[in-house]
Amino acid sequence: MFATKLKLVGYTRIGQNGIHTLEVDFTKIMQIILGGNGSGKSSIKEQLSPLPPVTSSEFSKGGYKEFHFHDSGSNWIAISDYGERNGHYLECDGEVLNNWGTALVQKSLIEQHFGLTQ
Repeated sequence: MFATKLKLVGYTRIGQNGIHTLEVDFTKIMQIILGGNGSGKSSIKEQLSPLPPVTSSEFSKGGYKEFHFHDSGSNWIAISDYGERNGHYLECDGEVLNNWGTALVQKSLIEQHFGLTQ
């Protein structure tokens, strides 16, 4: 699995540092994230996964996580939205697998396709 993009909006664990939106486009296999203690490096690393956040309280109302990645020749998009849609979305090469369903459905699909669990 190769992460290509991570976007976090209203992620409370980095919001305490005054950051409302963080967007990273990954262009190399190895990326370096630098920052002082408490700046959010580990928090960002924890979100580098197609799995939904452990709890919705990790995001403020209206916040969301969008994770794009490449795996086994396919392009994937996983979104967990805590705003208007209040649901989870999973897409593979343009085919929608979870159309704003529950976190349970999202977790089940991620486990089925990638063997990942929380």
